[in-house]
Amino acid sequence: MWSIVGLLAMFVIACAFLINLILSDPERFRPILSDEIEAVTGYRVEFAELSWQWVPNIAITVNGLTVQGSRGDSPLLSVDAVFIAIELLPLLVDQELKVEAVTLGEVSINLHTDIEGRTNYTASTVAGGAQPNSQGESAMLLGTLSQLEIAKLQIDYRDLSTNTDIGLVIDTLSGRLSNQALSILFDSPTTYILRDLGVNFSGLLVGEQRIVLSQQTVEFDGFRIQGRLSTPQIAKAPFESQLSGSYFIQEDSLQLDQAASIYLGLETTFEGQIKELTTEAYTFDLSAKSVLTDSDQFNRLLKIPTLGLNPITVFKLETTINGTDLAPSFSALEGTANGTRFSGAADLSSHDQALNLDLRIDEIDLKQLVRSSDATTSNQNPTVAEERLIPIETLEGFNLDLRINIETLRLESFALTDLNFVFTNGKGVAEGKANARIDDGRLNVYLKSHYEQQSETQLKLVSQHLDLNSIWANQTLGHLSFDSALTFNGTTLGDFAHSLKGSSQFSLRDGAVDLRPAKSALQAIDRLTGTSSGVEAWPDVLNFDVVEGEHRFTQGLAAGQTARLGYPPITLTADGGFDIFEETFAFDTLLS
Repeated sequence: MWSIVGLLAMFVIACAFLINLILSDPERFRPILSDEIEAVTGYRVEFAELSWQWVPNIAITVNGLTVQGSRGDSPLLSVDAVFIAIELLPLLVDQELKVEAVTLGEVSINLHTDIEGRTNYTASTVAGGAQPNSQGESAMLLGTLSQLEIAKLQIDYRDLSTNTDIGLVIDTLSGRLSNQALSILFDSPTTYILRDLGVNFSGLLVGEQRIVLSQQTVEFDGFRIQGRLSTPQIAKAPFESQLSGSYFIQEDSLQLDQAASIYLGLETTFEGQIKELTTEAYTFDLSAKSVLTDSDQFNRLLKIPTLGLNPITVFKLETTINGTDLAPSFSALEGTANGTRFSGAADLSSHDQALNLDLRIDEIDLKQLVRSSDATTSNQNPTVAEERLIPIETLEGFNLDLRINIETLRLESFALTDLNFVFTNGKGVAEGKANARIDDGRLNVYLKSHYEQQSETQLKLVSQHLDLNSIWANQTLGHLSFDSALTFNGTTLGDFAHSLKGSSQFSLRDGAVDLRPAKSALQAIDRLTGTSSGVEAWPDVLNFDVVEGEHRFTQGLAAGQTARLGYPPITLTADGGFDIFEETFAFDTLLS
């Protein structure tokens, strides 16, 4: 009996000695781990330290794991600590590494593109040109991995060629590997930052991501993110998004089966594909629909009341999205805002800050759109010369080409129809044109400003047969035609007041003028000067066939203005000016 016990004891001691001998030097597994990872990814991995862990499971621990990128000094990937639990029997019998579980500490991924578009994550340039295994076959890595855990994942992406700077931080990931499919489960606090745009998201990421290595696909199931999104304009607004679909690795294409986001009270759904996701400008082939679901949140966050507008209670939008993320194109754009329907197309470009917009609107009723207000002008700031008349800071950062057609624009007492507006801006020059009908008359406005050099700005106003009776009800003012061509230098209100030049001509036909205010003013002058102008003989109401006149600015507003008003046989001339800053008014008049 004692001999049997002694034999067993000697066997246990021998086994312990054998295990200790096999496991005494973990460094001999360094090339195995490196070669296996390089075979799958194409990247060479370096370890600062390898050691064994005995309790609670036999495992290899790795400290200071790094992958050097193809360019630059910063590592492409770094992990502070790795715990690799292995199966004991294959290790003892065949000295083969079979992994049961992997736990990673803090994982940092640094993706970089230089000004010439060269990246630090091109696998073929790493490790002497080693190519990744396209089938992902590795005895060690593609077995069954019962557990994968990542304490923290941090990704930084900087692209100097497009001035893009993105940061992503996800806490606590878990997963498993089975049948050549890696499932990653998310229930993780997440932070996403677009540093170049000042956009910040903080919230929770929930869902499952399944990577099918044999099919080279990534499947998203019930992927949902919920939290608060901040932009330079809106701080900490609720944001929610969900995604179901598949990413095809070889085609570099994401197929959206169901995708939706809720932001600013709008629920937007997407269908279609996003292609070339791993390039610097991925492409869209999407359809999108957006519906207003929370009007209170929409109007509060966009500060609609502070714009002087009535709340938006109904909003719908449908469009097709093509182009790239750097230059998206929106076609077949149709929608409704309150009672107004619109359609059109738009193109954006982040490279040159360009917007091309072609928009058609059926009807806008300003009486319903603009909020009524009892506010008076008594609390307004006084007019100052430094007030910016042409917003240089806004214009100089954008290239614009806007074309807007409005069938009907209803104002308080009249309506503009067939309103066409064209505005272009670029290279320091802004140019705008607008024309519309008012009943049978037409109105044309033209503006062109060389604001970058703060040189000449041109302003032209032309009308033909405007029926003033339709604009001011209960009046008999006649039909107005005028032609005005003005110029000024500079961009502030002071520049305008001191440099305005130009002339205007007008004619008013088939109307009547209430002369009583003019008669009262001239009678007061007669009393002060002790003269008689004969104004008492004037009629109270003057019916006329035609009244013609002209006006000229020669050196701004304060002086040098000349005006003539003629109704045969009466002619009124005036010379002088007015100062909008000092609120003074001085004209010499002559009635003949």
